[in-house]
Formats: sequence, structure tokens, C-alpha cells
Amino acid sequence: MSRIKPLVVLASVCALSACSGSGPNRDPAPQTWQGVSLQVDTRPNPPQVGMNEIVLTANEIKRNIPAWDLIISIKSSEQDDWKQMIEDGRMGVYRRAVRVEPGERSILKIQVKHGNEEAELRFPLTLPQ
Repeated sequence: MSRIKPLVVLASVCALSACSGSGPNRDPAPQTWQGVSLQVDTRPNPPQVGMNEIVLTANEIKRNIPAWDLIISIKSSEQDDWKQMIEDGRMGVYRRAVRVEPGERSILKIQVKHGNEEAELRFPLTLPQ
């Protein structure tokens, strides 16, 4: 019984530290396409003017598994060419750096392809004042 108490305390501390953050999360709200939840995270967070790493996490909602078989492309301006995001293994995580600036470049355009299906989603970013 005495061994269980330290484990419970350790688990509680780890859980609470995972919930704490260094500031407000300014990532855009997740969006859904074809039963897949798509969440955009920025590095740094909040995004800064200039190049930012964009991390997109895709999960199949019904089966609660990573959606690793998508082709995801990104751009931050209509004048830019689509750049395919790099998939991080079969984990449903896709990465790419893009230029972020106030105005048009504060809205990420994400192109999602799966088989013959394709869509374009927009994720507005909140830049610090």
C-alpha cells in the first residue's frame, strides 16, 4: 500500500504539469473533413511575423486513429505555390514552414487530398499585437 501512494502522487504531478502552459493557446480551432479532424499548431505559439513551423495533426474521428494516408499541402498567400507538407511517419502529423505576416498571410490555406477527394480549408492565425 505504501508503494502506491508515491506512484499516485507522481502521476498527479505529471498530469497537472501537462495541463499547465506558458501562455494562451492561439492556434486556430480544429476543422473536420471527410470524418478527419485537422488541427493546426504553430511553432512558435503564438505565431510571429516571419517564417513559422506549421504542424498539422490529422485523426480519423470514428476510429480514433491517425490519418496518415493524406496528401496535405499548404500556402499562406494566393500568389504562392502549394507546398506539400512533410509527413512525420504514419502518425498523422504533417509539417512545413511558411511565411506569416499581418493581412493575407495570416490565413493558412490547407489543401487536403485523399484518393479522388480534395478540399481546401482555411485556418486564420492570431498574430500578437
